[in-house]
Amino acid sequence: MKQFKALLFALSVLACVTAAPANVAALAGEDPIHEHGAQKTRSHSAAPQLLDESVVKKMLDSGKPSEANHFKILALLSGDWYYKAAVWAVPGAEPRWTTGTITNKMVMESRFLSSTVVGSMDIGGQQVLITGQGYLGYDNAKKIFTSFWIDTMTTGTMIGAGKYDKKDNAIRETGLFTNPLTGTEEKFRSELQFTDTQNYKRTIFAIDKSGKESKLMEFDYSKRRT
Repeated sequence: MKQFKALLFALSVLACVTAAPANVAALAGEDPIHEHGAQKTRSHSAAPQLLDESVVKKMLDSGKPSEANHFKILALLSGDWYYKAAVWAVPGAEPRWTTGTITNKMVMESRFLSSTVVGSMDIGGQQVLITGQGYLGYDNAKKIFTSFWIDTMTTGTMIGAGKYDKKDNAIRETGLFTNPLTGTEEKFRSELQFTDTQNYKRTIFAIDKSGKESKLMEFDYSKRRT
């Protein structure tokens, strides 16, 4: 029995002595078992592949503003404008009227039309000052116009998308906005009508759950004379 215990003790000591170099190397941050293989793998790692030149050209070309949609449509709205707006708080009720100014300019190297609004809104008989910021652009990839709007009346956003109707000379969009009273998302439809070089018009309709439309706002813009 004593001889058996002595044999086990000798084997354990031998195992520790044999494993020591590997353990010491591991503590030193080295791996003698896998180090050579790792170096071999690193030395044979493939260089990152670059995009094909034709793909890069396609990406850059698709990101450029187009003559047809950006310059011949959106850029026409550039400048300083006055507006008069009718607002329907309740469908079918008499509208409340408000006025203000809007400054439109092409930004992001003529990719988007920026609209900065300063005006007032009749809320329950009280005139409340309002500022707003909108962007209208043409997405070359999706081949649609897209819009984004925020203002100081709410903390929600109004996002739309649509197409230009050449026959009627208008951009028609549909989208979603957050109802500030209920917090729910609701649908809207918008028509931006190009009238002439000195005037344009935008009408926004609210769409209820049944799909019924009701006029929400109507803006008439006239160019400010310098």
